[in-house]
Amino acid sequence: MLRTRKVRNDITGNWDDFVGHKTVFNATFTEKQLLFPVPKQEIDVNPNLLPNNTGF
Repeated sequence: MLRTRKVRNDITGNWDDFVGHKTVFNATFTEKQLLFPVPKQEIDVNPNLLPNNTGF
């Protein structure tokens, strides 16, 4: 999902774009949900990685 930016649509069985995909639970994926926090151990080794990804 993260590498291809695609997500499987459970209703149609096709692959949709991740950003803007609406789930069967009526949630919509956004660009922010593709980001992960930079691990604390990596920041300790290289402080130049700060600031962390927004929201983390």
